[in-house]
This record gives sequence, C-alpha cells and structure tokens, in this order.
Amino acid sequence: MIGFVAEVARWALVLVFAVAVIGKVARPGGVAGLATTLRVGLRLPQARAGAWALVAAEAVVVVLLAVPATASAGLLGAGALAAALTAGAAVLARRTQALPCRCFGSASSTVTWASVVRNAVLTGLALGALAVPEIGDSGRTPAALATAAVVLLVLRWLALRPPANAPAGGEPVTLPPSGPDIGAPAPRAAGGVRLVAFASASCRGCRLALPRLVAYATVLGGRGTAVVTVVGDPAEAADIVAAVSDVASVVSGARADDLAAVYGVVLFPTYVLVSGDGLVEAVTHSVDELPRPVR
Repeated sequence: MIGFVAEVARWALVLVFAVAVIGKVARPGGVAGLATTLRVGLRLPQARAGAWALVAAEAVVVVLLAVPATASAGLLGAGALAAALTAGAAVLARRTQALPCRCFGSASSTVTWASVVRNAVLTGLALGALAVPEIGDSGRTPAALATAAVVLLVLRWLALRPPANAPAGGEPVTLPPSGPDIGAPAPRAAGGVRLVAFASASCRGCRLALPRLVAYATVLGGRGTAVVTVVGDPAEAADIVAAVSDVASVVSGARADDLAAVYGVVLFPTYVLVSGDGLVEAVTHSVDELPRPVR
C-alpha cells in the first residue's frame, strides 16, 4: 500500500511539472511573463535566462521521474526544485504588490501564500516518496497514474470553485457613483472593445482581482476586446501591467488619469462592460458581477 501511494505521488509530480513546462512554453508570453515576475519580484538580473533555466529544470525532472530507473534521482531533483520554488514564492508572497505566478504559464493567478503551501506540499510528496525503497515499480504505473490524474483534477476543481457568498449582516454599504450610466455611449471605446477596466497603482483590491480579470478578458477575446486603465505611479503599477499585458491593452500615466475622468471613475477597481454597439452594458466593482462573456 505504501509503495502504491509513493507511485501516486511520483506520477502526480510528473503531471504537475509537465503541465508547468508545457504551460510556460506553449502559452504566448509564458516564459517572458515569468521573466518579468523574476525581475520585478526577485530582482534577478538575468531574468530571462533564469526563466528558461527553470523551465529546463522542470523538464529534466519530468524525464527523470517518468523513467523507473531514474525515479529516485527524479524525486530528489523534484524535492530540491520544489523547495527552491517554495522559498522564491515566500519572498514574492510577502510583497505588498501581487505578481502573476506564471507557474503554469498563465497570468491568471498571482503569487500568494497558497502558492507557498502548494510548493511545500510538492516538496513533501517528493521527499516522502523518496523514502520508499520500492519506488519506480512499473507494474503499478497505470493505476498510479490514473489515481494521480483524478486527484489533481479534483483538487483543481476545488480550487476553481467560486467562494460561497458571505452571510448577510449589518447595514448595506452604499458606494459613491463610479463610472458612466448604463445605456450611455462608452467614451473613447474603439470598435471591438468590450471591457474597460480601471485600477489604481496603490489599490490592493485591484491586485487581488487580477486573476479573475485576466480570466474574464481571455474569454472575452483578449487584447483586442479589453482595455485596462491603471492610474497612479507607472513604476508602482508595473506588476499590474505585467499581469494584464497579455490579454488587454494597457493605458497608464496621464492618459489613464484622463480616461478615468472621462468615464467618471472615482473608485477602484471599476469594470465597464461595453455592448457590441458601443453602449455601456454594465458597471461594477467586481469581475464576478459582470455578465458571463459571450463570444
């Protein structure tokens, strides 16, 4: 039984690192975005080389883990790599400015303490499996691989579930108006633009909403359909720009202040959904409250 559990752990590590490699290489801007996170968050001077080195290390670990004869070496490498990723994620999670994780190539999630816990769990899986002497038994491979895949899919599903609504309590909070009137023409919205999002460089809530914003903009159609306006110090907003630049056109600096004034935006974040005929369809302060995108 212990041997089978160790095999499940081994194949779970294979799948996790394989998806990480494929995601970074296959997604547009995956490696470049990772380099941005390394440069901004860890101040790595050769960030692009470091990003490719990480991808290469993950690929080597996958190969070593998948071959029974080198499974122990793969587990040792996976443990060392996951431990290094845990340390790096801990440094990034302590920042007040959230940075895109790029763990699997996408910018739709940021580095948080959950990232630290995930990498620590991977480290524990690798070291725990390494302690089992009969690791690498090819006879257990089909069942172990299937079990690992099911477990990872279930965990992913649980992670993607929307949070339960908090119970109502106290008096409702009335926010001041922010954004144009519903049904009014969307100011300065070029043809094809469906979403105009407003964020502030000093806004933590804007950063926490970045994964959902990126996911929504991606489904909506990406750069040609989404505009993210970031007011405030451009240097302070570098992490926000890095997180959304793959899926949206970015407006910053004086142009951002001007566009926010034209739209009447005073609260951040504010999201303005534009209909196909250029009219304001929805204005909200939460991506979750936007209508489901239809392409």
